[in-house]
Amino acid sequence: MWGGLLNFAADQPYAPESSPSIVRTPLVIAMWEPMAKALGHPKRKLGFADILKLARSNQGWAAFGRPEFGQFKLVHTNPDFSTSGLLSVVAEYYSSTGKQEGLQTADIKAARTQVKDIERSIVHYGDTTLFISDELRKRGPGYASAVAMEEATLVDFNLRRGSRDKLVAIYPSEGTFYSDNPYITLDAPWVTGAQKAGAASLQKFLAEEIDAGMAARYGFRPADLDLKPADPLNAANGVDPKQPRRVLGVPNPRC
Repeated sequence: MWGGLLNFAADQPYAPESSPSIVRTPLVIAMWEPMAKALGHPKRKLGFADILKLARSNQGWAAFGRPEFGQFKLVHTNPDFSTSGLLSVVAEYYSSTGKQEGLQTADIKAARTQVKDIERSIVHYGDTTLFISDELRKRGPGYASAVAMEEATLVDFNLRRGSRDKLVAIYPSEGTFYSDNPYITLDAPWVTGAQKAGAASLQKFLAEEIDAGMAARYGFRPADLDLKPADPLNAANGVDPKQPRRVLGVPNPRC
């Protein structure tokens, strides 16, 4: 998505339409396990519709029989420069339209009210999900009820959560994105042939070296989605390796 935005802003095809991934991690809604269970997790598939209902409710968690949880508090990072923040806002628009791909300007206008209602429940705008993860460790559910973050960050939190409740990953039923961590070689006047050749060699090396086990060591999934994610990407750490089942398409910035 960032490559497409670069091309749009520069009005030049500096980034290729597609690039090989180094590792992948899906965008999830991280929620404290007791709160997720109050919504029916894991038997009931949850999504942005549930977030919207919570955001619009004047009763907060009391509407779900858990008044002690207080008001619903959502957090995501700044979409102007954070991948998880950008993907979460676009996913909110997709969920409001029912589309899986081909988001258009007309869709944005039609879905604006629903997305505004979700965004009004945001209580913090962190710069990075790592900062937010640290705040969750320090302050617990009082800081946020749910956070849009990458699965890799959720796994890292659970491995170092101490006495805090576990975060569980909600893979929105309406669909979500993979943060594909692409290996982008720019096609620009300042990039020499030698630099392109060096970049190609490094990409080949990374593709050969990073298997499912090495990717999982840092909380990521392998670039090849046909490969099974390795531990610690498992239910004990709040994730479902079989998800997401519905993946959203990257919209065209010009639409």
